[in-house]
Amino acid sequence: IREFIRQKSSIVGQDRSAWWARCRQWIARYPLVLPEYWSFQDGVSVYVLLDVLADAITGEDVLIPGSSGACSELPMQALRVKPGLRVFSCNGLGPMGFAVPAGIGGCLASGRKRTICLDGDGGFSLNIQELETVRRLNLPIKFFVLNN
Repeated sequence: IREFIRQKSSIVGQDRSAWWARCRQWIARYPLVLPEYWSFQDGVSVYVLLDVLADAITGEDVLIPGSSGACSELPMQALRVKPGLRVFSCNGLGPMGFAVPAGIGGCLASGRKRTICLDGDGGFSLNIQELETVRRLNLPIKFFVLNN
């Protein structure tokens, strides 16, 4: 560590503008929300939900992607995160039932900031009794439950 600290002033950042330009080209060429997703007849595409949420959230919000599967991995892949947005995730672990208590904890730890919680129907049902806690404490948590 001492050696790193001694040499830190000599570390020069690399110009990554070409890489960022290439990434922007890929994003434009391969959009995550395809036009046909907006016209689903049986429910709402998770990608569309995330696109709409991305427009509605602010940098002051807290986001809790759910327990596992689509409600956990897709937000980390597809959500356009705004500067300042706090995201508390359990990626890689897949603990069903994570989202509701994590939403409560994230909301309280953030000083009661608006909290958006995405969860699947299975994970949500594991801790549905905690909605009483949300109501009793009058927490500003918005739950989106995916029928997956």
